[in-house]
Amino acid sequence: MNLGLKWSQIKAVSGVAHGSRAFSGPIRVNLKLTNRCNLRCIHCFLRSPLLKNSVFKTGKEVEIMKSPLRHAETLEKLKPQDADTDHFIKCIDELFRMGTRQYKFTGGDPFLHKDFLKLASRAKSSGASCFANTSGTLLNPDLADELIMMGFDDIRITTMAGTPDVYAATHPGTKKKIFQTLQKNLEYIKKKKAALKIKKPKITLAFVIVRQNCQDIMSFAEFAVKMGVEAAQYRALAYNLNNRFSSIEPTADQISSIKKRLEEAGRFLNSNGIQHDISDFFKIFSGKRDTSSLYRHIPCYAGWTWIYIEPDGNIHPCCASALSLGNASKRTLKEIWNGSAYQAFRKKAISINKKKRTVQGCACDDCGNFISNIKIYRKIHPLKAGKYEFRQLRPQKY
Repeated sequence: MNLGLKWSQIKAVSGVAHGSRAFSGPIRVNLKLTNRCNLRCIHCFLRSPLLKNSVFKTGKEVEIMKSPLRHAETLEKLKPQDADTDHFIKCIDELFRMGTRQYKFTGGDPFLHKDFLKLASRAKSSGASCFANTSGTLLNPDLADELIMMGFDDIRITTMAGTPDVYAATHPGTKKKIFQTLQKNLEYIKKKKAALKIKKPKITLAFVIVRQNCQDIMSFAEFAVKMGVEAAQYRALAYNLNNRFSSIEPTADQISSIKKRLEEAGRFLNSNGIQHDISDFFKIFSGKRDTSSLYRHIPCYAGWTWIYIEPDGNIHPCCASALSLGNASKRTLKEIWNGSAYQAFRKKAISINKKKRTVQGCACDDCGNFISNIKIYRKIHPLKAGKYEFRQLRPQKY
């Protein structure tokens, strides 16, 4: 493990013990490079075709903050927004000085940013690890070679499918050949890594379970093995946006079969040495993502582990929060990180399991950061995490 990362983790635990202060910078930064994307995935709270006739702000703000919708902000009129390269380079450098050693590039699709490689190279040249969350449709051999050459660490590709037919069904307007192109590029990376005898970048495939793809759960696992990836993740539908996504939520009959399909897929992935998190998936799955029961048992550590930077510099504590804690174009990240707003957030987040009260502005009942919090909880409280009650934790609606 990177010694700088290990030291940051030790300091983060000290901050958790304090309850509101941070004795180092965030362990991980989520750099949202752009709000642009070349797809309209059926489950996306920003670009799903299911939202095409609704006025638009952002899914997080509408659902979490209950804020009013501004007229004329339809998806079609959403102004494209890319992060300023020079400003984000300054953010990368400042965060590294603060002790941050994990850089996550997201969007939209981060590969759409014209200077993605420049920004990633900046982080890698400092000795940090880099992660990208993408549809993978913009991958090609040239980009793959660049990522391999710089030692890029981890690419998570959301496919939603293991077959071309289901891929088309979960990506409206996309042709089946896009899935086939993605498959060719994954095969290229697999062969290239084998030829060079290297393990990076680690490839993780992600599958968000909806009504239209739950029959493809096993096919997705088989596809992951065929592509030689290192990990496969199953995810629950999030951000239902006042039932606007009810048409893609798994039906009651489907929910009863999903568990069996996942257990079968888990055994298959285990037998092929593919990492997965199916056991933790069951802790939050009730047809859609439901973390309400989870956070009655564990706290949120995001105030010490994460910082989320929007293209315009706005700061959130994580991807599941619409709470604004400052703007990196107006104040230094160190000032924001150690400021009163962040300290107040930490104090509330670390006590949500004890006070049984969510943090206003955060999607604590629909948290996309739950896996990270579970991992930290297991490290800090191994005995509690090993108890049957926690291992068998399920949502109340399960």
